[in-house]
Amino acid sequence: MTRQPPELERVAAAGAKLQRARELTDAAREELRQAILAAHATGASVRVIARAAGISYARVFQIIRENR
Repeated sequence: MTRQPPELERVAAAGAKLQRARELTDAAREELRQAILAAHATGASVRVIARAAGISYARVFQIIRENR
């Protein structure tokens, strides 16, 4: 197998790194969504959840509304 020039190896490595970052981001987003829904189910207010998550209360409300 022919070896790629170093520039193309760098491009391939950066692309793979970006793909891993996307996968981690997707997993973290899903974990946050589930945690928000669980907190809401136990009676926590939207504003308290938003403060704990570091996101707007409007976004928390949107997540809850999308999952009804």
